[in-house]
Amino acid sequence: MTNGTGRNPRVFKHESLQDGKSIETYLRAIAEGLSAGRLRLASDDREVELEPHDLLRFRVDARRGSYRSGLVIRVSWREDLPTDDLHHGALRVRPASR
Repeated sequence: MTNGTGRNPRVFKHESLQDGKSIETYLRAIAEGLSAGRLRLASDDREVELEPHDLLRFRVDARRGSYRSGLVIRVSWREDLPTDDLHHGALRVRPASR
């Protein structure tokens, strides 16, 4: 893992404005990396490679406000032990009809 900036090479952060189609492309690539068990993220001179394995913790937070709404998706795992099984029922995700 390298980042070329003297910052912690184990931490990668990226933020930008994108259209929905571009974000869909990123999410598909992330899904493919999760399936393959290897995921590489890079931006400018920063890069990190992850190897998700065993059980993955999946968390979704959504918020709809008057001026700002958001969706946060988090996937995490433990490097030393399999992730404990947190299960709060089946998650249902579908496009909303207009």
